[in-house]
Amino acid sequence: MKWTDYLYAVFKDYHTQQYWNFARDGAVIDSAVIPPRIESYGTLSDQVKDFEDLFTPMPGPRNVDWHSNDTLFILAFGVNDLRNIARLEYNDDDIGNTTYHLAQSLINQSRRLALLGARHFLFLNVQPLEQTPKYALPSQIGYSVRHIIQSATNQYCAHLKTAVD
Repeated sequence: MKWTDYLYAVFKDYHTQQYWNFARDGAVIDSAVIPPRIESYGTLSDQVKDFEDLFTPMPGPRNVDWHSNDTLFILAFGVNDLRNIARLEYNDDDIGNTTYHLAQSLINQSRRLALLGARHFLFLNVQPLEQTPKYALPSQIGYSVRHIIQSATNQYCAHLKTAVD
């Protein structure tokens, strides 16, 4: 379950809420900054385009009926990007520059959503990936790059906070 799926499952009210998930496994924020491991995973831009094609102009098709005043857009991005930074073993200078551009790209896509009518956003930071078994346990494949994933996660979250503010 993705975080957005979990939030909906916990807080849903079937009588008043609808839920549409445009997430794609493996998607990255911006392929010009960090390419997806597999091209078909796509990007946030692809997901915004899917939303635009299916649900705009507002209120979208009859079964959707969304409105600016009562719709929440949840953007939970960065995990795949940061994993790719660690996998490619970026150095500290590249991590700072790359994570800055990732956060800016995320904000640019949220602005694109705003032009389509979105007004309420929830930006989810990336959890401390270095504490997950893949990076924390010496027997796991990510252990040798745990310092990279920790630096990338910390820097991305800091850049995202600044960009959202």
